[in-house]
Amino acid sequence: MIDTQKAAQIQNMQMAGAMAKVKAEMVVCENQIQKQVDLMDKNKKEILSAEKKMTDTVEELIRDLREHERTMKAKLHEIYEAQQKHHATRLDNLELVVTQLKRCVERGESILERNISAEILQTNQGIIGRCEELVNAKKPEIYKPPHVHYMLENKLNISDRIVVSKTDPSMSSAESQCEKEVKQNTGTNFTIVTRDSDGLQCYHADDQIKVNILTPAGDQLETEIKDTKDGNYTVTYTPQCVGQHRVEIQVNGQPLTGSPWVVQVLHRYQFAFQFGSTGKGQGEFDGPLDIAVSEKTGTIAVADKENKRIQMFSSDGNFLRDIVCNSTPCSLAFTESSDVLTCFPISDDNKLSLFTEGGQFIKHINDSHLESPFHLSVGSDGRIITCDWADKKIKILSPGGKDLLLSFSAPGCDSIPYCAVYHQDKFFVS
Repeated sequence: MIDTQKAAQIQNMQMAGAMAKVKAEMVVCENQIQKQVDLMDKNKKEILSAEKKMTDTVEELIRDLREHERTMKAKLHEIYEAQQKHHATRLDNLELVVTQLKRCVERGESILERNISAEILQTNQGIIGRCEELVNAKKPEIYKPPHVHYMLENKLNISDRIVVSKTDPSMSSAESQCEKEVKQNTGTNFTIVTRDSDGLQCYHADDQIKVNILTPAGDQLETEIKDTKDGNYTVTYTPQCVGQHRVEIQVNGQPLTGSPWVVQVLHRYQFAFQFGSTGKGQGEFDGPLDIAVSEKTGTIAVADKENKRIQMFSSDGNFLRDIVCNSTPCSLAFTESSDVLTCFPISDDNKLSLFTEGGQFIKHINDSHLESPFHLSVGSDGRIITCDWADKKIKILSPGGKDLLLSFSAPGCDSIPYCAVYHQDKFFVS
């Protein structure tokens, strides 16, 4: 036995708990309803968008076909006009021949009809000669126009499709190295992951993944897409040039979130090999001060300062020969013809010396504008670039060193220029 009011309170709490559970379930159901409505709206928008895209595509194809029709009609009309002109010209020529024949016949018949002996004797030779002339004259050939056909070489093939898939392009993503800096001439890959509307990885065999990677020049880079059949697509490409590359990714015709984006391709220098050691023998150095490589042959030249010589090596570092110098060579460069140009700032003159790659002396280049040339380089256009320590200026000589083309220094800089090169329309000076 229990008090009625107390029993009612207990029942009230039980009822309130049950009602709270029902309310919570109602909230869950209402959220589900809202989610279903949102999905229904999104689905409607997707279908309407797909329908619009299809309609726009068809309209564009119709416009292209109409333009093609106008072009073909104009071409056929042009052919028709030209051939009709040929027909008319040939008809005029044939009609002229017939007219001449008719006149000759009419004249002869009228003479025969009058049958006057004196007239016949007088005109006989002329009539016969004219007849033979007309009969033997070359007749205009009939104009046979070339046959004209309309040939459809590539029948219109619309390779579109409607893809029904759980994949949501807005939730799919590109991962790994897609947005990082990458190296030139190095195989690079990133992964595209397809996901459903809940963000869960999913896979559908009909999903269409399209990747375009454009170089700085706008050319399309070759890509390879590997489908692992689980919602992961590995994209591999090898950039051939440095600079910003544009990456465009579409999933089922829709751009991936963030697409397109830019990938910076950089050139990375890596250690290749080393050669030489300290000493005075072949292939040994005592104060190597400068190095140059021939673009033409790959030969490496080293200014061996304290040994007063230039040493030549093959492209893989094997000793070839040396050029013994009277003074200390401090800098050298290969010319366009693969000759070796060097300077001797410690000598008493301002000469630049030119040697063949084989080590034979060619000539001295004397320039009154050079006082103490320390460093040499040769631009891609053949101009000789020097650092003159005497007046702290960069001096540019014509190919061959005959003329002084430029002389300049950095504004407000009183330091001695140590090295200067020409690259991409600019002078870089250390």
